[in-house]
Formats: sequence, C-alpha cells, structure tokens
Amino acid sequence: MPVSFSEFEKPSLANWIDKADLDLKGKMLADEMTYQVEPGLQVPVFLDSTPENPSFLTARSKVGVEIRNLQNDIVLHALELGAQALLLRWKDDTPIAPFFTGVIIEIIDLTIDDRQCSSQTSSALKYFMASNGYGAVTFLSDGVNELLASDSFQDRIRTIKSRTQDNILLELKSDFLAQIAELRAIRIITKAQPIKILATLDSQLAASSDRQSLIAVNYAFMAAYLGSANAVFGYPDGGDESMSRLSLNIQHILQLESGINDVSDPLAGSYIVEKLTQALVAVGS
Repeated sequence: MPVSFSEFEKPSLANWIDKADLDLKGKMLADEMTYQVEPGLQVPVFLDSTPENPSFLTARSKVGVEIRNLQNDIVLHALELGAQALLLRWKDDTPIAPFFTGVIIEIIDLTIDDRQCSSQTSSALKYFMASNGYGAVTFLSDGVNELLASDSFQDRIRTIKSRTQDNILLELKSDFLAQIAELRAIRIITKAQPIKILATLDSQLAASSDRQSLIAVNYAFMAAYLGSANAVFGYPDGGDESMSRLSLNIQHILQLESGINDVSDPLAGSYIVEKLTQALVAVGS
C-alpha cells in the first residue's frame, strides 16, 4: 500500500529545538547554538526559515597553475599536465618571446601579474600580446581587487562592494562552508557587472611542502569549485615538483570526475550555505 508523506505531521522548528534540548542534557540551549565564522559573522545552526535562493549564473572553474619560475620548459610542462589557466608572476628580466615559444595562448586562460614590473616591461608585454592577436589576456597592472586570507570575510566583502575593478585575486580561506558562501556572495553582489575570480592558495599553505597540507589543499580546492571561481591555482612551481603535480591531479579529479563542475551552483538550497551567503551579502548594508 503506497504511503503518502502528507499523512505524517511535519515537525516544527519548536519540535526540533525541544528534541535538541533533550539531547544536549542541559549543557546549553539549542536555540543558542550558532555557526561562528568570525566575530560579527554567525548564523543559527537550526533551520529557522526557508532561505531565498537567488538565481544567478556561475562559472565553470578551470584548472590553473601559478608560475613564478619563468622558464619556457616549465610552462610547457604545466600545459602537458593539463593546466587550463596560467597565472604568471612576471619579472623584468624574463625574455618575452622565448618564454612563450610553443605556448598556444588562444586555448588557455592567461593572467599576467605584471604589477612588480617596470612600466617598460609591462608595455612590452601588452604590445607583444596585442601584436600577436592575443586580446583576451588579463594584466593585473590594469587593476585588481586582491583579497588576502589574513583579512576577515567581512572586510573582503566590503572590498568587493567598494571595488573599482572587475578582476578579483582571492586567497582561499580555511573555513570550508564560509569560503563557498563568500564566493557565492561575490557573484550575487557583482551580478550586474560580471567579474573574474582567480582563486589561489593562501601564502602559508602554498609555501608548505608537507604532504599533510594536501588535506587542507583538497578542501580549499573543493570550496573554490563549489563556489565557482573562474580559475583555481594550486601549488606554485619552483617548490616541490611532486606537490605541484599532485595539486593539478586533485583539481582534475574535482573538475572531471566528481561532477562538481557540471552543475551550476551545486550547493544552492543548502541551508547553512544559503544563510552564510545572505549574511555576507548583507555586510555593510
């Protein structure tokens, strides 16, 4: 005999709170429990309302590599391993044409951080790209909003709300749920003027060669993909070669095998993620 769920009484929020109070055995009250991200940013852990899921489009994240040791063989090796996006930390003494020999720029998402270069070097780079028909290259000297992992989520959102540039260089923070919510909040805040989000590991994590740090890297990457960053950059080159390769492989698994990248906004409707997203969107309002 088929059973209709309408036959059962739907528990109310009060019912859940009462049950949780019993389970807590007087240690604290259930309605006082919150998910604390940082001072001034917390949400209740119980579903107290149905979050309104804003409709917005998300980007398909690309597997990226950050290149600091600017050698042609290194960039070609990264592309052979399946890198789809490159973040090049350019230096004044790097020969431009020899570096790009064999690099098919049209098929990759290329970002050049030329902020530490002389104006002559930056101009030469832009001339080289323009004269070869590579108009889609992003130069960070043209303007970027940089969000550091050391800054609070709330301060980072305030930076986005007062932004004057469309490119965002974002260091991933360690709070998995809040990081996903921040990326979603950025998409909502900027939906009238789409932006490009480039996600990198925070500097301390990127400098670590401890294999145990790969656990933290896994979570950081997963948050970036679930939050739909445009490109995600793992361990920079110049350190442990095996770590750089592992971070690329982890990204390929997330992008191609997990199915995360095949779904637009995969955590839409998740209570805690929606509440955190709304709380971040409301920062400074």
